[in-house]
Amino acid sequence: MGVDQGPGERTGVECGYLELRHNLWQAFGNDESVEKPYELLTAEASQERPGSAMAFMGPWIADHSRLQFPSQVGFLAPFPTLLAPPMTRPKMARAVLENIAFAVWGNLGQLEEVSGRTVESLKLCGGLTRSGLFNQIVADVCQMPVHVSAMRETSALGAAMCAAVGAGVYGGLLTATEGMAGSEETVEPDPTMRSRYRTLYKRWLKTYQKLWGR
Repeated sequence: MGVDQGPGERTGVECGYLELRHNLWQAFGNDESVEKPYELLTAEASQERPGSAMAFMGPWIADHSRLQFPSQVGFLAPFPTLLAPPMTRPKMARAVLENIAFAVWGNLGQLEEVSGRTVESLKLCGGLTRSGLFNQIVADVCQMPVHVSAMRETSALGAAMCAAVGAGVYGGLLTATEGMAGSEETVEPDPTMRSRYRTLYKRWLKTYQKLWGR
């Protein structure tokens, strides 16, 4: 996760560590009988209420003083009842997305503490940002606008920018960014979700700390 410094004492944060995206996400939705399993899984997850289940499988809140291998991972499911199964594919999918958003929020707190600056917006990139649900969950958990790059595969775009600079097409990375980055979509947070996600984050953090023996 990198920090883009804005004017004055404000910063925007670009979260580029979304490598979890296709591994579990597409594995859950890998159904050859469905034309667009990725979109189907997003639609299913959107029908679940926030916190219907919890995932603990990375990314984590950064703490390189306590590296642990292998990492403790798992799901926290609701108590089983006759009315609904404790764990379903939609619940697992939403839990994975909320896990990433909680980790983003936890890392933002650390960045603000060590920098003395206030983060007021996020930049998201990577294949998982094709999920509008994921983008909205991050905005709701962090309660700040999320700017999503029109070019989802930004690692490839960054390599192309470097190549363009090396070939003399652009004079530097700044001008290459201005010429090649493209537009952004802004996702606004839902203020009615603030209290709900603050409560869920505390629950997630408490379990997360137990998994790491803290």
